Amino acid sequence: MRNLCFSSPARVLLPLWLALFSIFAQAGDKKLRMEEVASKLSCYCGTCPHLVVTECGCSTADQIKVDIQKMIDSGMSEDEIIQSYVAQYGQTVLSAPPKSGFNLTVWVLPFLAFIAGGAVLVTFLKRQQVPAREQANEEETVAKKAEEQDEYYRKLLKKELDERK
Repeated sequence: MRNLCFSSPARVLLPLWLALFSIFAQAGDKKLRMEEVASKLSCYCGTCPHLVVTECGCSTADQIKVDIQKMIDSGMSEDEIIQSYVAQYGQTVLSAPPKSGFNLTVWVLPFLAFIAGGAVLVTFLKRQQVPAREQANEEETVAKKAEEQDEYYRKLLKKELDERK
């Protein structure tokens, strides 16, 4: 009986070849899937709270999925399918606004609001610290004045006591 054990280089190369083969097999499988396209569109039935088609369970979403699959089967690309829905229903059918033009503000505005809110918060907190510093300075000034008054009255008392002796 022959020894069916692999040699050391074969044990290393075989998994590498299998990994490369699976990577190339997946790369060649670039077939457009309905879920990929449907995840970029929102349901427009009016009863759903503008859910993504893949998450919506209404009959309109099911029909959209069927229509998308028909378009894929007819050879349309993802961009062509999405553009056909945008042409028919407007940009509200998109699950996320496009990152161009005026819609870019939808993507940028939350970050700007976060930065502005942080700046307002830092400014507010710094202004809250200023009265504490001023109060400490004021207390120090009052303490000095009290010490000066105490010294004045001590001298005055000492003078009167010396005169009575």
